[in-house]
Amino acid sequence: MKLILSESPAKLGVFEKPPVSSKSKALVYENRKNELLVIKNGDHITKSEIRHGNYHTVYCVNMGIEDFGFEKEYPSENEVEQIRIKLNISFRIIEPKRIIEAQLSDPQLKIENDMELFINKITRRYSVYQLLGLEDQLNDLVHDDSLTSKLENRGIEITDITSFVSSSEERKQELKSYDSLHKTTAYKTKEMESQSTLIELEREQKLKELDYVTGVYRDSGYLGAKTVFRDDDKLTAILEEIHQQLQDRKDKAEQREQKHQDSLKDFIYGSINKGDSPEEIKEKLILLNSVGYEKEKEIDEPNPEKIASNKDRLNEKLKNLESTEGN
Repeated sequence: MKLILSESPAKLGVFEKPPVSSKSKALVYENRKNELLVIKNGDHITKSEIRHGNYHTVYCVNMGIEDFGFEKEYPSENEVEQIRIKLNISFRIIEPKRIIEAQLSDPQLKIENDMELFINKITRRYSVYQLLGLEDQLNDLVHDDSLTSKLENRGIEITDITSFVSSSEERKQELKSYDSLHKTTAYKTKEMESQSTLIELEREQKLKELDYVTGVYRDSGYLGAKTVFRDDDKLTAILEEIHQQLQDRKDKAEQREQKHQDSLKDFIYGSINKGDSPEEIKEKLILLNSVGYEKEKEIDEPNPEKIASNKDRLNEKLKNLESTEGN
């Protein structure tokens, strides 16, 4: 790309006509005091104005939309894993005077340097499993007031940003190694004649897949893991199974807790109906907890024999308590 298309003497010959600007090209005249005059949108100045203004040089500045791209790796949320970002940027000149003052014939490096400060801040808020959200925020940089103001001070306006985000080369190699392991295991499976060896290989592969999926689930949550495995039906199925097991455990724990609360309520209401005082109810509740009645925390399912034993112990202690109160 080239922004300063030409630089030529402003003085014209007898039969020469002054150049005319257009929507895609602006003219910038410079005099001996280094003052600049911008002519654009089809306007031009006369020979007399050139002479009286003491203009000695005229620059032709490109006002059309230009494009360029760059690609680089940036630190992610944990600063260890890198995120690879490719940006395609469209821009145009809105103040040609600034371009001549800075003699900025090719602005790509300036734009890249200005944008890198913002990109670094953004990528540090994302993990390597949140690439879709990162793409959206990078595309929205075209509307970021801090960035646009900084570039406008250089005479430049960003008209469009398109980002392509992917894992770093190191991360891609890890995934490639995993894929290679998967293919190697499949090849060995075909070659093995022993059924027991085949079963062991399959078990080993499943454990590695399970460990891999579990690690991503732990680091990124359910939705983040779904994004990572969206193109792999097998790993997605493992993810769904893990997620369902966790949900089932959570549901069972909630049901046990609710059952415990209901039992306590029934016990308290029954004691109230019998006419027990608050002190008596409190004492019986303490006794109830001491024998582990109803709620069992250590196992998923209640043990009927243990519950029956606890009930007998409880009834015996309650009878002793009631006989003591009667005396």
